Order: sequence, then structure tokens, then C-alpha cells
Amino acid sequence: MKRTFVKLFFFGILLLFYSNLNAQNLREYYGNLNVLNANLNKIEYKVDSILNSAIKTNNFNDAIYISHHFSLKRYKLGEINTAIKYGKKEIIYYEQQKILNSNYANACYNLGRFYYKKSDYQNAIQIFTKVINVNSNSQKTAFSHGELGRIYDRLGQFYSAIDNYKKSINLLEKKGPSRFLFFNYVNLAKVYDIMATKKSYKKALKYFTKAQNIVETKGLKYKNLLSFYNGFASYYSNNETFDFKKAKKYHKKGIVLATIYQDSISLSTIHLNLGYIYLKQEELANHNVKDSLFYHLEKSKSFTPSFDNDKTIKSRYYSILSDFETYKKNYNQALIYRQKALETNIPSINKVDVVPSLLDLKNSNDQHFLIGTISNKANILDKMFKENGNPEHLKLAISHLKVADSLISYIQEEGNEERSKLFWRGEASYVYAKAVGISHLMNKPDLAFYFTEKNKGIILTEGIRDNTENKLPKQIKERQRLLKKQMLFYENAVKKADTESLQKVKQNLFFDSKQKYQVFTDSIKNVFPEYTLSKVSSSIISITNLQETLDENTSLISYILNKDDTKNPTLHGLIISKSIVKIFNIKKPKNVINLISEYRAIISKPFETINESNYFNEVSNKLYLALFPNKENIPSLLKKKLIIIPDGELQYIPFEALIIDQKSKQYFIQKHQINYAYSASFLTYNNNIKRKYTTNFSGFAPVSFKHNNLSKLKKSANEIETIYAQVGGQQFLREEASKANFLTKASNSEIIHLATHADASKNPWIGFYDNKLEAHELYASNISSELVVLSGCDTSLGEIIPGEGVMSLSRGFFHAGANTVASTLWNANDKSTAIIMAEFYKNLKRGLPKATALHKAKLNYIETANLSEKAPYYWAPMILVGDGENIIYTSLSFKFLYGIGLLVLLLMFFFFWKYTRIRH
Repeated sequence: MKRTFVKLFFFGILLLFYSNLNAQNLREYYGNLNVLNANLNKIEYKVDSILNSAIKTNNFNDAIYISHHFSLKRYKLGEINTAIKYGKKEIIYYEQQKILNSNYANACYNLGRFYYKKSDYQNAIQIFTKVINVNSNSQKTAFSHGELGRIYDRLGQFYSAIDNYKKSINLLEKKGPSRFLFFNYVNLAKVYDIMATKKSYKKALKYFTKAQNIVETKGLKYKNLLSFYNGFASYYSNNETFDFKKAKKYHKKGIVLATIYQDSISLSTIHLNLGYIYLKQEELANHNVKDSLFYHLEKSKSFTPSFDNDKTIKSRYYSILSDFETYKKNYNQALIYRQKALETNIPSINKVDVVPSLLDLKNSNDQHFLIGTISNKANILDKMFKENGNPEHLKLAISHLKVADSLISYIQEEGNEERSKLFWRGEASYVYAKAVGISHLMNKPDLAFYFTEKNKGIILTEGIRDNTENKLPKQIKERQRLLKKQMLFYENAVKKADTESLQKVKQNLFFDSKQKYQVFTDSIKNVFPEYTLSKVSSSIISITNLQETLDENTSLISYILNKDDTKNPTLHGLIISKSIVKIFNIKKPKNVINLISEYRAIISKPFETINESNYFNEVSNKLYLALFPNKENIPSLLKKKLIIIPDGELQYIPFEALIIDQKSKQYFIQKHQINYAYSASFLTYNNNIKRKYTTNFSGFAPVSFKHNNLSKLKKSANEIETIYAQVGGQQFLREEASKANFLTKASNSEIIHLATHADASKNPWIGFYDNKLEAHELYASNISSELVVLSGCDTSLGEIIPGEGVMSLSRGFFHAGANTVASTLWNANDKSTAIIMAEFYKNLKRGLPKATALHKAKLNYIETANLSEKAPYYWAPMILVGDGENIIYTSLSFKFLYGIGLLVLLLMFFFFWKYTRIRH
């Protein structure tokens, strides 16, 4: 026994020695290869042979070492496909051995970089996510978040880019200033710069400043420093933040640096950017800078072959020339240059009259630039038509805008991040408004209607579809809802954080919850593909189908406002009735916007003097004449009932209170019944949802509040009690009007009525007795009521997102599943609101449709109120959004007639049956 043990021991020693020798031989053999050999096929064959030998002898350490080394060497030679092939092998070897340590994370990180270099972004996302999930190397995790930021930036999913950059920054800041931290500061600032809003510009400056602090304290590589100079110069080149001296200063620093390193590509880019700021200087400050502009453009062009071989530089060169010629009104030359910019990116588009295909645009690495280029080409063609009247220019312009629309839809469908979708809705708004203007010139109202609808409420419709359709198992749907609720909670917490340190903590929690939600959503796509197919972009209702839904007494009027072109904003209206479609142009949109501001300022408070009343009448009448021009034409097309789809600032005003005649002082409401909608497509889709209820009415009136130092609403309890006495159901007063009761007992009510405080500021909320319900909570709720009445303050107000609508509490209830929402445009007077609401419900109980019930309630108030309380301030804030025609309560007379009709049918059937029996 002892002898056997000794033999086995020595055999083990020999085996171990042989294994080490074999390992040494394999590595030595690989080391003796010339891995930089130009003959790739030959060297690959030898490396594959070594790897096969290693795997056959279970020598995974050598296999990992060799595949790792070889992939990096070929990557440095620019052989990306070969690098990917061996990078994948390395990861497979790790996973076969179930080794998921920091070395594995490093291998994944390298492969992610290879995929990024190849522009294979989907595979890169998967691999960098692996690094993060391993979570064994905090540095590589931070770097991976930074790389994901770059990828999402390229894909146009800017908020996902921001989240990843911030996560990377939070991890890297713990270790102090570094090159990678600087890199993320600059890249994050650039994303905020692209988003081009007042808020985003402030954030861009914040992160550029942080990057500048690292420049001053730590030595940086040339490329990083140059990226910073270019980024900061770009920040000072925008319309909103334009500072010619500062932009020029940073570009000059970049030139000095690029000259030292003889970087011709960077020198060409910087001179191009200098040309751009000279053009801006001429446009904004009216300076004659033609010589300087052309000097820098030609200087940029002189750096060949860099200029000729770089599509980005070349296309921007032609774009700047096109902008200059457009500014000088040399439209033919402007079109030629814009065409060259497009052709540089897509060589097959080699003639002015050739329209790129969606496939051409999908394959581009800079879709954001292409949308702008195509839109600008259409804009030039539009200007050319106005000069020479050639209709072919309009046809070509609309063809380009159609393909831009297709690309925007593709980008939105590819992404699943709602904030990025909202950004693209804003970008698309210019395209759609321009298309409506051209459709007007072409006299194509059907086309104008399509683009008007594309400009409104698409994401809301998709959200409602996601929230209300039941194509997923109940437990899956509930898990998805809870994850979404958690994500929205932390997103809101980030907004409310009042210190930078707290914001970082909340940002991390938000990011983690968002990752969980997205992983779960992605798993749904794999397991339930039919659910994914049902969520494709909501279809736009055709104008013919819409007309079929309208009765003879109803018109729909939709507005579209374009403020992107600050010098020449446009405003169009579209009237649709059963038999008529008409598009019209509203002149002087700037004046209209100013009138809206004046109108809203004076209407949202009581009149204290006759002069104030007269001033209101004057402003209100001017606004009416502007919005319904051509007295003999447009107003005559309007039916008794109107569905109004406003846009931009028009969403902040009640059309009911417009004065249609200054002499008689007749209000618009006295001639027309009005309800509002986000879009015709949204209205149709939402009204077709099947809703189920367990109770007919749930009313809430907290009266007093335990939070936010809110004042008492003494008359609110009377408001609910009066309605409850009329319609029954359930009422929750004072401490019973709690947030928990609302969420658990009101969600299945046909009508929900909230008589309470509300806030439409940065973080909208509705007050209950014990706590407030924040808007984000509605987006993870299911409240499929037929009617929600928000008898609070400003419940229809919020931030306007171009191309989508107002982000209000009202919108939150629609997202939760409501069909109609009655909400307010300013601080409602509780006394007059209670009177109008009591009459509103009385009318509903009589069997009147919702819009008619509110219309008659307001008219009754105007006729019966004291002179001092007749001002629109008292009766105009409450508006009805959504379906206005459904009847909630069937009247007794209707029930009686229905019963008589049923009895007659039964008698007819009885006599028919008896007659047939006698015959037989």
C-alpha cells in the first residue's frame, strides 16, 4: 500500500512537471512567432494550432494568455475583425473555466473596445454590460460606463449617455483627478451641449469647468487636451451661449497644440470651426466677416489628404458654405453646397433631385447631422419656390422631409429610453412644422394633417398602449410595473436633490434601478416577441377615417407652431369637418405669442377696474382674429362643437374666453362648445380602449393638509358632498382623503374627482390629507377611469415638450389610462368652481355628453353670476381634454324611451311568432 502511494506521488510530480514543460513550450513557441507578420492567414493558422493544442490538454491558462496577447497585437495593427475573433476566444476560455474575475472583466473590456472601433454598437453594449455585471474591477467598471456613454451618444440616446457618464464620473471621482475622469467630464459636457436647451447649456458649462480644473492641476495627453479645447469652443459657438472671443480663444489654443503634434485632421477641423464662428458673428452681430470666413474654410481644405479622407470634416465644410449662401439669399449656390454635404456622407446621392433612402440613412454614423442636413436642404428648396414659384422645388422638399420623418421614427423605435425619445420629439418638431408649411403651399391638407399628427402625442399614445394592453401574464406585468415605479421614483429623487453629494447618491440609485428595468424589459422581448410587435410606433389615423368619426355638427381644428426658426417662426391651422378639410397660415406668429402672454396674464386674475376689463376685451379679440383669420372664411367653417388640438403656448390658454366681437363682447363659448385633445390619433386610440369599473364615482376633498404648509380649502368638502348627493358612489373627506385610499380605492372608478391643492412646477404633485401624489407615480399606475376631474390649481400646466405636448398632471392621468380629464389652467376660485362642478354633474346625470355638460355649466354660470364674478377668471380655467362625447349617465327619459322601444320589439316578435303558428 505504501509502495503504491509513493508511485502515485512520483507520478503526480512527473505529470505536474510535464504540464509546466508543456505550458512553457506552448508559450515559447508562440513567443517565437512573428505575430506582427503581414501574412495574416499564415500567422492565424499557427496561432490556432497552438490554441487547439492548449485546449486538448486542458491548458486554459496558455489559451487565455495567447488569445489575449494576439488580439491586442492585431488590434494595434488595425485588424479589428481578427482582434474581435481572438478577444471572443479569450472570453470563451474564461467562461468555460467559470473564471469571472478582474482578468475576465479586463478581457471583456478589450473586446468591447474592439466592437466600438468597428461601430458594432449593440455587441459593444452587451460586452461592456458584462464588465459591469462582474463588478470585480471598479476601474474597468467605471471605464465601461464611460464607453457606454460614448456609444449611446453615437446612437442618439442622449439620456442613457448622460446616465452612464455620470455613473463613471461618480466612481472615478472617489480616486481623485485622472485622465479618464477628465475624458468623461468633457464628453458629458458635449452631450449637454448637443441637447441645446437653457438647462443643458448650464450643465455643459459646469462639466467643462470641472474638466478645466483638471487641466490646471494634472498633465494630460495631447488628444484629451485638444478634445477639451474643441468642446469648450463649441459651447461658446451656440446661439444661446455665443461668445466670439472665448470661442476663438479656445480654437487658437487648439491650433497651437495641433501644430506641435502635426495633427492635420485636427488642424483642418479647428479651422472649419473658426469659419463657423465667423459666420455666426455675421449672423448674430451683423459684422462683415466674409474674408475671415473664407480664409479659415480654405485653410481647413488645405490640409490634404486629411480633408479629402474625413467625411465629417468635408460635409461640415459644405454645410457652413451652404449656411453662408443661405444667409446671403444665394439659394441656388446654397443648394449645391448642401447637396455636396449630403453626397459626402452618402455617395450614391449624387444629384440634387435624388432623395436618400431610409437604408442609406440607417447605415450612417451621424444620423443627427443627416436629419439637420436633409431638413436644411428642404428649407432651401422652400425658399427657392418662394422666389421662382417652381412647384418641383416643393415636391423635392417634401420628399426629403418624408425620409427625415422615417429616420426619426426609426431612431425612436430602436431606443427604449423615454427621455431620449422626448428629445427626438423636439428635434422632429422642426421637420414636421416645415413639412406642414410646404404641404400648405402645395395645397395638400391630407399631407399637412399627417405631419401635424406626427408632431403630437405619439409617446403618450405608446405609453397608454403599454399601460393598458394585457398581452403579458399578470405577474410579469406587475413586476414590470413595480420596476418602472422604482425607476421613476429615483429619477424624481435626482431632480429634488438639493446638494451635489446627495444628487450623486440618488443618481446611482436611479441608474441601478433603470438598469434592472431595462434588463427585465429586454427579457420580455425575448420571451414574449408578440408583445414587442404590438408596441411598434402608433399608427396615425387617416383624415378619411377621422372624418367618418365626426358628426355633421362637429369640427376639429389643429394648430402647429414652429419656433425653431427664430427669425421666421410659423403657425398653421388645419380645420377638419365631415366634408371639409382646410389648412391656413397665421401671419406674424411672434405677435400671436406675445398676445398669448398678455391674454394669459390678465385672464388668470379677477378684473379690478373697468380699464382692466376693456384691456382684456381688446387683447382677447385680437388673439381671436389672429387664430381664426379671414373673417368670411375660417370662422364660417367652424361647427357648433369644436375639438381643438393646440400646440406650443396655445396649450396654456382657454379658447372659450376669446372675445369674437368687441362690440357685443360675445365670448367664443357662447357660440361654440369646446373640448381639447393631444392629437386626433391619440383621441381615437384612447377612446377605443375597453374600460371596466367597480364603482361609478370616487370623490376626494382633504380640506386641510398635514404637509407642505398648505392652506385649507373650506368649500372643497361641500363640492364633493354636493356631487356625491347627486350621483352616489364613494366620498373621502378630510383624513379619509389620503393618498393610500386614492391608490387602493379609486383606481377602478368610472369618475374620479379631486378637490384639492396641486402644483404644476418642476415636480408636479396633487395634495392629499397625509401626503402628496407626485406626477411620476401616475406613470406607474393603472387608473382607467372614464373621467378624471382635477379641481385643483394649474393641473393642466407643465413644461412644453415640442412635438409631444405639456408634461402636466393631466397628461399623467392619461398615461395611467383615463379617457377624459377635466383640469385647470390657473389657480381656480373654489367658490365658482364648486358652482360650476355642481351644475356639470347635474348635466351629466341628465344624460348629457361630458363636453356638453361642462359647456352648459359654464354658460349657466356666466348668465347667473354676479357682475363682479362674471370675469373669465372665475369660469374659464377648467377645460376638458380628451373624449367629450361619451355619455356616462343615461337619462330617465332615454331609459323610458329605450324601455318602450324594447317592449314594442317584443310585442312585434310575439305577434310574428303567433302569426306563423296560425299559418302552420
